[in-house]
Amino acid sequence: MQKDTKDLFAARKIALQHFHDWQKKQPLEMSIQTALEGLDFLYQLLPEASRQRPMDPSGIMLMRRALAHLKGERQ
Repeated sequence: MQKDTKDLFAARKIALQHFHDWQKKQPLEMSIQTALEGLDFLYQLLPEASRQRPMDPSGIMLMRRALAHLKGERQ
């Protein structure tokens, strides 16, 4: 394995350990109010133009059909 690849793996391992340490400190469950506040915060991060655009679920429906196909389900 090349040195660059080893360095990338080492860096990824460290990053995953940091994430694991952070994740252990997070609550397993949260209140509905906290969840909605988090969603609102993320929504506010979207640019104004994105928030004004009508929602288009076609991409989600396409993804669900593709996943169902991979799982061998019929729709």
